[in-house]
Amino acid sequence: MFVSKEERIAFGCGDVARWFHAALASDYHEEVLDMLAARLPDAAILLVSQDTVEVSGNYLLHRGLDLDAARSFSVAISANSAWFKKQWQQPVGSVFQQRDLISLDEMKETRFYRTWLSQRGDFELGVGVVFFREGTRQKVLEIRFPQRDEIDVAPAARKLLTEVSPHLRNVAQTANLRRALSEAQRERDQILRLIPFPTAIVDSQCRVECMNAQAETLVRSCESILLCPDGSLHGIEPEADADLKREVHALSTNTASNRSWLRFEETDRQRRTFFTLVRLNPPPSSLQEATARVDPRSEQRIAVIAHQPAEVFHLSHDMLWQTFGLTTRESELAAGLLSGMSIGDIAVRKKLSKQTLRNQLVSVMRKTGTNRQVDLVATLQVLAMSSPA
Repeated sequence: MFVSKEERIAFGCGDVARWFHAALASDYHEEVLDMLAARLPDAAILLVSQDTVEVSGNYLLHRGLDLDAARSFSVAISANSAWFKKQWQQPVGSVFQQRDLISLDEMKETRFYRTWLSQRGDFELGVGVVFFREGTRQKVLEIRFPQRDEIDVAPAARKLLTEVSPHLRNVAQTANLRRALSEAQRERDQILRLIPFPTAIVDSQCRVECMNAQAETLVRSCESILLCPDGSLHGIEPEADADLKREVHALSTNTASNRSWLRFEETDRQRRTFFTLVRLNPPPSSLQEATARVDPRSEQRIAVIAHQPAEVFHLSHDMLWQTFGLTTRESELAAGLLSGMSIGDIAVRKKLSKQTLRNQLVSVMRKTGTNRQVDLVATLQVLAMSSPA
């Protein structure tokens, strides 16, 4: 199947959502690298952490280089490299081109290029952005490519980094604040201001500690969730309310998972809201610890993030085939579930037995890497949000 360059490079709402989910749950770096590598498969993507004081703060994550790149980087490179010094002079969030900072001849004389990058392949040129800086630390995202590909790759890389830079800065700040989450209410308020989706932070009993302005608007609309006088978050429908409480409790006590998904649907099925639930604290080390009375400051906190698309989600067979390798029948089943239909509804419409559809569902879950139907629908929803219209 053919995918145009514009479709491949497009950056969407689903990408932003995945980054914030990852920043709240654990580590966002891999999500960022995977997204950029998927859109620019012929380039090398470098995420470089630099620290001018702590040697352990200098490390590399990447896509597109050899397996030894990260290890050899930590051995050969220091934050005092001439190329890194140029990057320290750049404003945070401002996309730069290597040619604007240093000539190609000068670049080839730097230790960064001479003893390390030149050994990895033809990646003479680059476009980058400093997306985090605090004290002696900074993080830089670079897209590197051969000089012969400059005309094709450089404009696309610059456009993509310009689009992602504001979100990436907020994601990095969110991850940094999350580590200090238990220290004060101030950190939670700052996180909520950074997340561009309706978000509330609740405890294990669904009691709301704080929410951002977007969540307050959603609550006032009484479309999917509401805030009761006792300060707890509830689903509008009894079944949805039970699902919300069950998932929040499960995340508060489950040491194996730090993320979950829900879908709330009104009776007429014309309006749906998808929720991602992310545990913010480290997991309890045991069931005894999870159920024991503990200091309220150490109680589990869950971020409840809402995604409300303005229109019905749609994914083409081509998109599902390209992304997951789904067959035509499997794509039809996935599209039906995404639109809000049940297995029974699809069986009636397609004149197939429920067992046949359940067999197809097992195959779809295996290909999408999901274990529950609600997780499958959430995965499809995120893909639909990030797909070009």
